[in-house]
Order: sequence, then structure tokens, then C-alpha cells
Amino acid sequence: MSHVSHTGEVIFDLVDKAIEEIGPHNNVVQVVTDNASNNMGAKRLLEEKRPHIFWTSCAAHTINLMLQGIGNLTRFKKVVDQAKAFTIFVYGHTRTLECLRYFTEGKEPKISEGFISCVEKFFYHDEDMQHMAANIKLKKFQNREGPFSKKLARNFENFDYNPASWWRLYGYETPALQKMATRILSLTSSSSGCERNWNGFEGIHTKKRNRLTTTRLNKLVYIQFNSKLLSKREKIKSNKIIEILGLVIQLKLKVFSRGWG
Repeated sequence: MSHVSHTGEVIFDLVDKAIEEIGPHNNVVQVVTDNASNNMGAKRLLEEKRPHIFWTSCAAHTINLMLQGIGNLTRFKKVVDQAKAFTIFVYGHTRTLECLRYFTEGKEPKISEGFISCVEKFFYHDEDMQHMAANIKLKKFQNREGPFSKKLARNFENFDYNPASWWRLYGYETPALQKMATRILSLTSSSSGCERNWNGFEGIHTKKRNRLTTTRLNKLVYIQFNSKLLSKREKIKSNKIIEILGLVIQLKLKVFSRGWG
């Protein structure tokens, strides 16, 4: 598509066609792009045709635009670098979500407004399901009734967990909330994954290597990306083994020291 002008109408046609191929009713929940004017134009067109689909501005791009001007000032550089490190930490560790929830105490009206907006969009033109989710099933969750009252359900904050998996496990008595929660909590807030994918294509499709067919290029990127994932998994496994060996050595040293004592 490099020969076509990337107007809002062109982007809308491409996105709409992709949604139609994947399945617009059950398989597509969200579209994430940056804040470019052509993307915002495509957003308006898509909302008119498919009002039940969320179109989200990329959080990473938005934050980057906010900090770009500030970061150019010398006296703010250290603060911006610290903020970037903090953002990476928050989005890289699920346990930090509990800290965020703690510090958002007292902002329930905004949260309730956002929840109602999600219900209206998710169950678009289905007032019965909207009523069921917002006025009936939500109370069951808030009052910790049924599966929500189980000890494991209440102690989930003590463990690393996936919120969508938690709803799949404990939300079976509130199917309307369960369906909405699992799909919305599985949404991404950033298009960084696409950026990494594009970097992979740029690394393979170079000026000196520009005659690759689309099929071959896709296969090479697929192999490269999954090789990195496998390498990362092996690294995590080896780190865990080292940690376990370290604990064993510490225990043996303690037993040995007690024997001498």
C-alpha cells in the first residue's frame, strides 16, 4: 500500500475489510492506532458503521507526545528518564496494578462512569443485557456473592495473576459480566507490539534485500520473532534453575552451620 495515499477513508476501508475477514460480531473488540489525523478520521467512519467496536488511541504514543516537548528541556531530562523507567515497570508487572488501585481510592464516580460507558458500547442496542450487567450482576460482584466469595477468589492479590483468567474462573454465575470483563481486560492499551513487528520487517527487508516476496518475508519475520520468544523462555527457565540452586546452597549452608554450632 506504499503507492496509496493513507487518508482516513483508505485506512477505514483497510480496517473494515480486516474486521469483516476476522469476524465483526464475536472476534473483534478493539482497534488501536496512534493519534494521527488520518487515523482519527478512520475512527469516526468506523464508529458510524460499527459502534460496538472500541477504537483506542495508543497509550504509548500519547504519553510520548506529552513528554516529548518536556523532555527537550535540559532541566526536566532526569525527571522524564525516571518517569519512563517507572512506566516500563508498571506495565511490566501485574502486581503493580494493586498499587494503582490503592492510589485511585476516592475516584469511584469516574470509574462508574467508565464502566457504564463500556456496558453501553459492549452491549450496543441490547438494553436487556445492559440492564442485566449494570444493575443486577454487578451487585453480585460488588457484594462478593457466589463464586466471588470463595477464599481463593478473594486472595488473588497475593499472587501473580491475569485478570481475564480470574474472571473466566470465578465469573461463571454472571455470564454477562464475565464475557465483557474477559474481553475488555484482554485488550491492549498500546500499539507497541505492531511497532516491534515493523522493526522486524525493516531488519529483513533492506535496500540490498528488497526483492523478497510477501510470503517469504512473512515467514522470515515469523521465524525471527518466535526464535526470540523461545530464547527468552529458555533464559527465564535457566534463571529459575539458578535461583533454585542458590536456595538449595543456602539451606545446606544453614544446616552445616547449625551442625557446627
